[in-house]
Amino acid sequence: MQTSAETGSQQLGLWHGSLEELLLISLPSTKTIDRYTEDFREANHDGRNVKENQDKARDKLDSAQLDLRTMDKTGAVPTEDELLQSRAKREQGWQLVKRAWLNGKEDVSEKTKTFCGDSALPEAYEES
Repeated sequence: MQTSAETGSQQLGLWHGSLEELLLISLPSTKTIDRYTEDFREANHDGRNVKENQDKARDKLDSAQLDLRTMDKTGAVPTEDELLQSRAKREQGWQLVKRAWLNGKEDVSEKTKTFCGDSALPEAYEES
């Protein structure tokens, strides 16, 4: 039996002492082993959660990059100032359309020339 125990202790891998020394080492309690087992289980679960969150973040990043490439292909996105200028020009054109066609009595030919140059008011308004 002692030979079997010595052979078994040598097979432990990390243990290189005698049987007597093996009998004297202090081992963790069952409670401690259970606690560490649960800690390792939680750490493993947390690691899977981190991996899932990382995969979701990578998917969002890929989607955002695809959106950016699509936007690049369709042209530049206007700045807020450019939008405001476009809206102001369109509003100016709308006011001219209202004054010329809805009121019918006002001559807006000079203001129309300023707004659209040689183009006709309807086409210039559509383009604005």
